[in-house]
Amino acid sequence: MLRRSLLKRLMPWNPDTRSVPTCSNHPIRNIVDPFMTSARDALVRMSDLLSDIGDDVYQFQSQLSPGGTVGGHFRHCIEFYQCLWEGLDTGCIDYDSRRREVEIELSPVIARRAAERILAEAWPEFESRSNGMPLRVRDSLAEWQASSLGRELGFAFSHTIHHLALISVLLRECGLEVSLETVVAPSTARHMCKQAT
Repeated sequence: MLRRSLLKRLMPWNPDTRSVPTCSNHPIRNIVDPFMTSARDALVRMSDLLSDIGDDVYQFQSQLSPGGTVGGHFRHCIEFYQCLWEGLDTGCIDYDSRRREVEIELSPVIARRAAERILAEAWPEFESRSNGMPLRVRDSLAEWQASSLGRELGFAFSHTIHHLALISVLLRECGLEVSLETVVAPSTARHMCKQAT
């Protein structure tokens, strides 16, 4: 089955033609496990978007965000999922121990493989555990803090959507537009649906 491309070439941008996601085509679901599903949906969005981006766009040095690249944002997000996966067995997630793999930052093909590996190998491990599974988490802002798998999957979702929105700005700078459904959170989509009716 062919997947509709998430990217389209931009014509000169006209803010009056911005699309608003419809409630029927946005991946909002009535689900039992919103943390798990939302985080997985965000990673799938990343993987799908990676299949539509060439090396030149992926490595483009932004003028709007000096030093920022599309690849840098993707690498950053993927590494948060990797840290969560790698810390499951010990129950200790150290987000500052990210690998910072340059290959993921330079190649959309390698980044997509990393995202797909997380979906194929890590997700069954996430799903086999309870959202309430206690974890200890740290990063550069705080020493070890109590958390849970559900809380960290919620963080991964929110963090990824935030970076997808930033990626969409960098892609726009390259003359590409990402579908709005790809870069907004379900709560934003629901709000936009209410505003449109």
